[in-house]
Amino acid sequence: MHTLHNASVCTLLIYVFCKILGGFALNEPSLLQMLVTGRCSEWAFTHGKYGIDCQNVWTEFEKILTGEQLSLLCTMDPKLFDPFVDSLFKHQPKLSKPFFWSGARTFAIQFCRNLGTCDILESTLPGYTFNDLDWCDTKQTAGKVYRTQCGCTGKAELVYAFWKSASSAYSKLVEGDVGLFLNGSFATPYDRNRTFGSSELPNLNFPRVTKLTTYLVYPLEEVEFRPRVGCNSENLMTLKVDVQKKNISYECIEQPAFALHYLCASNPTSKQCLKNKSTHNSTNYPILTLFFFASIFLVRT
Repeated sequence: MHTLHNASVCTLLIYVFCKILGGFALNEPSLLQMLVTGRCSEWAFTHGKYGIDCQNVWTEFEKILTGEQLSLLCTMDPKLFDPFVDSLFKHQPKLSKPFFWSGARTFAIQFCRNLGTCDILESTLPGYTFNDLDWCDTKQTAGKVYRTQCGCTGKAELVYAFWKSASSAYSKLVEGDVGLFLNGSFATPYDRNRTFGSSELPNLNFPRVTKLTTYLVYPLEEVEFRPRVGCNSENLMTLKVDVQKKNISYECIEQPAFALHYLCASNPTSKQCLKNKSTHNSTNYPILTLFFFASIFLVRT
């Protein structure tokens, strides 16, 4: 009996111990939560915004994803994110050289982040914090499921709705001369149904915004395989009309020098870069270098 009693006590202790460990496991933050709070803290430290409560940022964000209103919706309403997004943008310093992008995501993010010559949505607090995160991915959410009546992906647009809200809010902040990176290898670089055409351009109004300069960037690896769309194409003329009817000045530049130099610096063995290099003798390199930095300065100012 004594042995049986000891065994029962041990079993009970093991059970209690496992329950406690299980409780700790349930309270462990998901990868999504850790990334949100970590990136938020990094952005706050970098920008000297030490008063941001990044744990509360996560709490308020998750409240939206678990709100009762989602059970009444099929497609997520971006407006449900608006108050949250607006609260994050209150910490945003003045944008010195605001840019948009459409179809040129990789170039825009890398160029603006590495050189610091332009501001884009992904450099703001909401954009930096949530860039590339997917709350429909249960690996990121530690198995937790966020959904509307129609699920999370596809028609539900639970992730895309956040970016529509953030894009709209960002476009309401920009002032003065703004830039736009477009992918010149696309058949239709400007598409009214993409985020810039549907959520950002409608909020650009004179006199807050005075000029929009479009930079058609041609990816080096695609130039030889896709026909280029130029500034005088019908598609870009449509963009010009859409911008000018808002009384905003418009300019378009094909493969600007700063873009080509940056692309070649990142891909020096590209056929196009080697071809361009062969057309210049060594005496021109100092001039090209000066032109490279001058072109970057022009983007900044």
